[in-house]
This record gives sequence, C-alpha cells and structure tokens, in this order.
Amino acid sequence: MDRTRRGEPLALPEWEDWGRLFDNGVAAFVLFPVYTVAPLAVAWVPPRALHWAGAGSISYLPMMPVWVLCVPLTAACIYLHQKRADYRDAFRPLVPPLALVGLLVMRLPLLPFFRFRRVRGSGHDLSGDVSLGRDGAARGGPAAPSRELDGRKRGFDTHAALVQLRRMAKSLDQKDPGLAGVIISAVLSVVLGAVLAGFHLVFKSVEIVKAPPKDPVAGVRYYVEGGGAAAAGKAWERKTEALATGRGEVGFEEGDLNAWAQGTFKSTPEAEEAKKNATFLLAPGTPNLRLVGSELQLGTVAEFIYFGSVNKLVVQARGGFESTGEGWRYAPKEVYLGCLPVHRIPGLLELVAARFGAPGGLPPEVVTVLARATAITVTPEELVVRVP
Repeated sequence: MDRTRRGEPLALPEWEDWGRLFDNGVAAFVLFPVYTVAPLAVAWVPPRALHWAGAGSISYLPMMPVWVLCVPLTAACIYLHQKRADYRDAFRPLVPPLALVGLLVMRLPLLPFFRFRRVRGSGHDLSGDVSLGRDGAARGGPAAPSRELDGRKRGFDTHAALVQLRRMAKSLDQKDPGLAGVIISAVLSVVLGAVLAGFHLVFKSVEIVKAPPKDPVAGVRYYVEGGGAAAAGKAWERKTEALATGRGEVGFEEGDLNAWAQGTFKSTPEAEEAKKNATFLLAPGTPNLRLVGSELQLGTVAEFIYFGSVNKLVVQARGGFESTGEGWRYAPKEVYLGCLPVHRIPGLLELVAARFGAPGGLPPEVVTVLARATAITVTPEELVVRVP
C-alpha cells in the first residue's frame, strides 16, 4: 500500500527489515480489536437481551449496522495509520469512510437496475497494442508510445497508467438493460423479499396460552394449548384397547387425547443428549390436541437449536378427517408455521396434508385405527371413532 501511494512499482517488498514489518503488523493487531472486536462485542449485548425477552430473529437487527461499518472502518484506520505511522491519525474522525459506507448502503436498493457494460468485439487485445522491434523500439497502433523501451526496470508511470485507463474506457460501451433483464431483476427482487418475509414470519414469536384471550391483540398470533391430560389418567389405554379389539363407537375427550400423546411421544435420553451437542437441530416437541367446534387442532412446540441458542418454533394445524377410500386421514384446513400462514401459499397445504398420512409419520396404533374406522367425527366434547 505504501509503494502504490508513492508511485513505485507494484512489487512485494524485500523481507529484510523485520523490525519495520513487525511494527506494521502490531499496528494492524492493535487497530483490529479496537474497530472490529470491541464494537461487535458491545453490539452483541442488545440482541441477547432482546432474545431473552422473546423478540425472536428480530433481536439481531441492532447488530447489522455494526457488521456493515466494522470492515470499512478498520481498513480505513489501517490506511490512515500507514500514511505517517502515527496512531493519532487512526483515531481521528473518519468522515470519508463513513460517507463511503452510507453511499454504498443507499445504492443497494438500486442494484437490480444498475447499468451493465460490455467490451466491444474489436478483436484487438489491449496488451498487444505495444510491441517491440529488434532494435527495441516500440511499434504498434496509433496509441503506441513514441519512446523506446529499453527493457530496464522502470518506476510506476502515472501518465502511462492514465493512458491505459483511457484506452480501456474507449473500448467499453454502455448498454441499457433490456426488457427481459428488468423483468428478471424485478422477479428476483420480489422472490428474495418473499423469502425474507417468510423467514421473519416463521421465527416471529407466538403467544402460547391455555385459553383463548378475551381481548386478542391485533397482529399477535396465539397458540391455545389443549389440556385435561392429568385429569384423564389412564382412561385412554382402555379406549385404545377397545378400538383395537371391539366394535361400535369410542369417544375420546380432549384430556384422553393429550394423555395418549404424552404417553406415546416421550423424550429419550439420546434425544436430550443430541440437543446438548447439536450445532443445528430442529427438535420436535410433544404433540398437543385440542377440540375446537367440529375441528381438531393439532400442534407442537419445536426447538430450533443453532450454536447454543434455542428458539421456540410453534407449529399448529386445524381441520377435520376425510375418507380416502382406503381409510381416513387428517385433513387440515389451515396450518401455521410460527406466524406464517402455510395454507395461503398455493400448493403447500396439499403437501402438508399428504405428510400427515405418509408412511412412518404416525404411530402404528393410529395407522390401524385410521384404516379400520368407518367414520370419524369431531364434536366440541370428544373425538368419536366408529369401527365395524
């Protein structure tokens, strides 16, 4: 960097003055923690506090400006220090670097509409404009220098560099983006925005409550859990046995359903150990069932683990049962992944409904009941299954 600023040839310095090289390294070692490590360490505190408060993925937004500023500020400070080898220069107000960062950020929304350049097919190579004859004289096109090249090592020639840049600029032609390019850029921008909005809704906090709120807050997604498992006791075991061996109708109350879910989907020591050692892991929770009118709500609170942090991911579906000709399956009418309404995205609701009936996705006793049943109805009080 020093050689370039002084106009010297672009070559690596000789590795002789180890003391000076060590001083330069120490300068970078001192400035990097001050302008990169320290700001990032301070900026990490608000996201952690917001995360503990339940802000979800939005809690990391205050850290984004620090990431944007640290890299150019560190490079600018190292450059200012190298000008005179004075640390005071590196800690003075950095208005030009900040202005550059602001300009770059302001231009980001215009990225899809930038103009593109292409090289004209002139057929000549810029590096071949100058050739040497036997006598060492420079020959070539009109832009060839008139002076002789003696092959000796020369210093950095600013005029020659400007001539080369001017020659390259003349060989370039501005071309406005066509209609197809504008359409593709607009579509990609919309798709990127939709994906980012989807991630935001998925990890947006969901209020987990035991009963529907009397005055729900606008814009807040609630997950009402079903209960009654403790009061139901072991009644679900007798009812499931009656389904497997008997005939007629068997009714399951909400407590029976949740007692069965807690007894069937138990966490294992292997799963808990995997949570402790995982870097990235989506750990499903215990299913929860709730009777809502003539529909069954099926939900769970999963844990999304990444680098030691744990985010709760609420998945809830609501719907009834429909006959497939070979049995019955759960057919959700609405599905929410966090706060993302999956049922409003074309094609996804069908994939989710098919997943509920996929082989291996349900316990064997549930698969048997769905295959044997002649009717499955949902009432506000119980889930009624009729078997022949």
